[in-house]
Amino acid sequence: MDLAEHPGFQQGLREFRAGEFYPCHDSLEAVWMTAAEPDKTFIQGILQIAVACYHLGNGNRQGTLILLGEGLKRLRDYQPDYAQIDVTALVRSSAVLLGQIQQLSDGDLPQVCDWVRGDHRHWPLVIAPSGAPPAPILLNLPVLNGL
Repeated sequence: MDLAEHPGFQQGLREFRAGEFYPCHDSLEAVWMTAAEPDKTFIQGILQIAVACYHLGNGNRQGTLILLGEGLKRLRDYQPDYAQIDVTALVRSSAVLLGQIQQLSDGDLPQVCDWVRGDHRHWPLVIAPSGAPPAPILLNLPVLNGL
């Protein structure tokens, strides 16, 4: 089955969009366990970014930094898009988020945690309308401007 059409993969993307990073991890891990390369490494990269966001929402700065970096390393070779995901946009937004987290003071972290756990309309997932040619899905991470 094509990864882009896999129900578990689609479920994980919906959970990512909703900011449900722990369930996203569970959904994508189930797909990852049976995937073959090159899908396996791609899924692992998205998993690591989702878990990084989960850590960020819980104030685990070190876990956030490590997993964002690892996820970025795994996804870079899949640009510009893979499995109908706009990987370039995900890599770019993840790198921006990583840089911003690196620059935060410890005093700023609780505010960021509250923001990540809040309204997730800033985590867009854009899917082409039905009937349109397949367009890459956009999994953008937020930038921390305006907090």
